[in-house]
Amino acid sequence: MSKCDIGIVFDRPDRQYRAGEEVSGTVHVQVNQDVDCRAVLLERFWQTHGRGNTATGPKRTDILHKEPLRAGQVLSLPFRFIAADGPPTYHGRYLNLDHYVHVRVDVAWA
Repeated sequence: MSKCDIGIVFDRPDRQYRAGEEVSGTVHVQVNQDVDCRAVLLERFWQTHGRGNTATGPKRTDILHKEPLRAGQVLSLPFRFIAADGPPTYHGRYLNLDHYVHVRVDVAWA
């Protein structure tokens, strides 16, 4: 069993946003075991995939929570940010570019 179960729920079920629009939602964290964490972080970035070399854009990080996590704790952490101006999402024959929202628990020495 993992120490935490994490889920992201966007306010828009289709998760489709245009550049400059507000992206919002809630991160749900169910803590199964004590975690001596420094923070719960929301990261957003773009990345290419497909044939050939991959590239990743700069990560933008927001701190959602800054305390240790204790077993049995349930957190609902709201977030909001403005969708990046570019590059645009693209799905082609050889190359795809997608935007990602990722949540991680920052644990010392992990």
